[in-house]
Order: sequence, then C-alpha cells, then structure tokens
Amino acid sequence: MPTSYKGYYNLAGQFEKQGEIERAIGYYQQALSINPDFTDAHHKLGNILKSQGRLTESAHHYRRILQKDPNHIEANFNLGVTFHLRGRLDQAISYYRRTLELQPDYVNAHNNLGAVLLSQGNFDQAISHFYRALDIDPNNAEAYNNLAYALISRPHVASSDITRALELARRAAELTDYQAPEVLDTLADCYSRNGRVDLAIQTAEKALELALVAANEQLAEQLRGRLKRYREQTP
Repeated sequence: MPTSYKGYYNLAGQFEKQGEIERAIGYYQQALSINPDFTDAHHKLGNILKSQGRLTESAHHYRRILQKDPNHIEANFNLGVTFHLRGRLDQAISYYRRTLELQPDYVNAHNNLGAVLLSQGNFDQAISHFYRALDIDPNNAEAYNNLAYALISRPHVASSDITRALELARRAAELTDYQAPEVLDTLADCYSRNGRVDLAIQTAEKALELALVAANEQLAEQLRGRLKRYREQTP
C-alpha cells in the first residue's frame, strides 16, 4: 500500500478511471487523512460526491479548497453548482458571479448563472448571460437552448422573439443531433407558439421517447402534459 498522500491520490485516480468509484473515494480520503490541505484530492473527491448527489459533502471539499485559495476558479464554480442543485439560489448566484470575476469567459458559469436568474424571473439579465456564452462559444448547444427558452418565457412575448427562439432552438437541436430531450422540448414549444402544431407534436413525441429511454420520468411527465396541450390545439 502507498505510504504517501500522493501515492494514495494516484491509486485513487486509477480506480476512478476503472469505474471503481467507492474504492477511489476511500483512497482520496486516505490521501486527505495524511495531508488535509491537498487541493487536488479535495477537488477530485468533491466532483465525485457531487456526481453522486452527495451535495453537502461535496460542498465541504470545495470550501476546504477556498479556505486555502479563495481564487480557485473550479472550486468557486462547483460550490455554486452544489448550492444551485440544493435550491439555495442566492448563494449559487454569488459563487457563479465570483467565478466570472476570476474568469469572465467561463461558459458554464454564464449558462448556470443565466439559468438561476431566469428561474427568479430576471429575464433580461439571464438573456444577457446566454448571449455572452454564445459570444464565447458559438457552438454551445446549452446556451442556444437556454436562450430560446428564455425568449419564449418572457411575459407578453413578442412575435419576433418567438421567431428568434425557433431559430435558436433549431440550432441547439442540430448541435445535439436531435437526441437531447430537453432541447427537443424547447423546440416543440417554439413550434407550438409559432403556430406549427404538427411539428410541435412530432418533436414532443420524439422528446418523450428519448426521455423514457433515459429514465427521466420527471421530464417525461412534463412532456405528456405538453403533448396533450399541443394535440388540443389541432383542428
């Protein structure tokens, strides 16, 4: 067995690559028991725990990094993600903004910050972040989808916004090879608002099929409801 924290860290990395996640967690913890300030191990362990939905534990490791290095970009961003997923949106906003102070072209921070602002009804601010994400990465499917959704979600949406949203949603669908159910959901909504109900139904049916394959029952249930509404629009 390793005798140094770096040895345990390297062994953990090997198990992580092999998909033996629980063993990887154990060895990252061993590395930290020897060197509690080992930033790389905190980061790796935080990411694994976040992917498992163990958000409070994950946040602890990102905080430990920031205690040592408040300007650590990934730790600021990922701590924002943990708050976002826990519904603590004001704290998520704070860490996403801090991430963008440190790295203004961080695309995922723009996307995530825009999504939180949109959920709070701050449409204009959200839209500006999605446009900024596309300025940085013109092929970012998530930003196209987010921007399309934001435009059609505004109160008293203008017909020009619906037309623009449809263009954006189509581009997002192209970039994801029409295989992302969340993107197809947005595209179907845009078709419906554009008066093209037949395409809305067809697209939503495809989205529902993909959501079921992915075992995303929450999205599937939402799509069933929207499909019912689209079908009721047909003559």
